[in-house]
Amino acid sequence: MVALRQVRINSGRTSGRTGPQAVFGHLYNSIKKTEREGGLGTVVDVVRDSIVENFAIGAGETVLGKIVSERKVHSVNSLANATKLNKFRLYRLSRTMGLIPETADQAAFNQWVFPAHEAEHLIGRIENSIPQNQVMQFLGCSITQVEHLVRHNFIASITPMVEGQVGQMRG
Repeated sequence: MVALRQVRINSGRTSGRTGPQAVFGHLYNSIKKTEREGGLGTVVDVVRDSIVENFAIGAGETVLGKIVSERKVHSVNSLANATKLNKFRLYRLSRTMGLIPETADQAAFNQWVFPAHEAEHLIGRIENSIPQNQVMQFLGCSITQVEHLVRHNFIASITPMVEGQVGQMRG
């Protein structure tokens, strides 16, 4: 399974073709062919599990003859499609939160995957938060009062705080 994950990572991150067939090539096609002829047994199960755990495959999709019961990972693109949030905003947020590496470039939002439960938890927090620049209007208070709330952790940042107490959102 680790070897198949490494094949996916080394398959060319900037390629627009990111599906299992593009990554695994002849292996994938051979499995599809032998599947019609009776299958390869546990080899198919190992490749299927690797695909489900390393590609943004949604619940209900069919992978090598079996329906996926639940999503294991999201990519920035799949998360943007599911939430209707801007993918560039999600990309920056995913980097800030450590879901994808800081060194990741924007060339392939669909290549980096992260656990679906972590992504859904983060999106839930974002949807139930207020941007920092709107806290004053929401609470009907001054900027000084907002700064005191932040300083004393009554208002917590969703993203890690950077120097100078500036965050993207306050919960």
